[in-house]
Amino acid sequence: MSYGKFQIYTGNGKGKTTAAIGLSIRAAGRGAKVYFVQFLKNQKTGEQNTLPLIKNITFKRFGFKEFIINNKILKEHIETTKKAILYVDKILNKEKIDILILDELNIILYYNLITIEKVKEIINICKQKNIELIITGRKPNKELIKIADLVTEMKEIKHYFKTTYARKGIEF
Repeated sequence: MSYGKFQIYTGNGKGKTTAAIGLSIRAAGRGAKVYFVQFLKNQKTGEQNTLPLIKNITFKRFGFKEFIINNKILKEHIETTKKAILYVDKILNKEKIDILILDELNIILYYNLITIEKVKEIINICKQKNIELIITGRKPNKELIKIADLVTEMKEIKHYFKTTYARKGIEF
């Protein structure tokens, strides 16, 4: 199969992680080796329960216990992100990967928990090794948008969050 493209799923609408999950399931169903690395999120989710059960998908979460509030970065945010990036470096150097999904990396970059140089290094390694790279999250970096092969923006037109809570099995 032909891999090696760099994709970004972004926007203020619902569906960024969902699209990445769908791609990972589709690719695994075709025999691709997928690594799905999730940043930020800490609540129990359906993908956390399901993706590890699917052959050819490795799911690893590096969630924060505390949200980033008022742009205040905590020691935990820095340490957890460092662990996640070390994990990404390790799998890029030691594992056979076809697809790498870095869920919510845009937000990690936005809050300067990772440098743009490090993200570009990951992109270059993926290109060299013919690994499809998908990055999700709001607030994408303009430099990354320029070098991406595909950028999809999920745009909220209408959303029920204003009148109801996130629903188990639908939003998480």
